[in-house]
Amino acid sequence: MLYDYRNVQPGATVCNLDTRERINKVVAIDTEAGEVEVTVEPLRIVDDSFVTQRLRFVAVWPILDLGIPCAFHCHGRLN
Repeated sequence: MLYDYRNVQPGATVCNLDTRERINKVVAIDTEAGEVEVTVEPLRIVDDSFVTQRLRFVAVWPILDLGIPCAFHCHGRLN
């Protein structure tokens, strides 16, 4: 499933369980594809859109609170 600001709780966190680090500046998460889309540093805008990159994982799963994701856990970074 594709998640973005419209269907997650405000302030939802995304964590890489292998490194135990929080993933920041997340734009979207695709749990079926195992992808987390983040903005690149330094922040850049091209054609009225943020420049992003996709972080690929073996698995990405939502942690639900009352049926709405409040966090995401990622495992097995591929790129």
